[in-house]
Amino acid sequence: MKVYEARVRRSGDWWFVEVPGVDMGYTQARKLADVEPMVRDMLSLLLDVPADSFAVSVSEPGRVT
Repeated sequence: MKVYEARVRRSGDWWFVEVPGVDMGYTQARKLADVEPMVRDMLSLLLDVPADSFAVSVSEPGRVT
């Protein structure tokens, strides 16, 4: 299964999200918990694939997971 990395950083009240290697792979979310579903929906639409056909890994600079 393909895994996409969602890189997040805080910008005011929002989380800015970038998915490297995906054209127009940017979104934002109010809560960190909302990032994965937002990225999943975005990638599904951009890549025209089912939302359950890939995995999403969320990484925040400075956070070790």
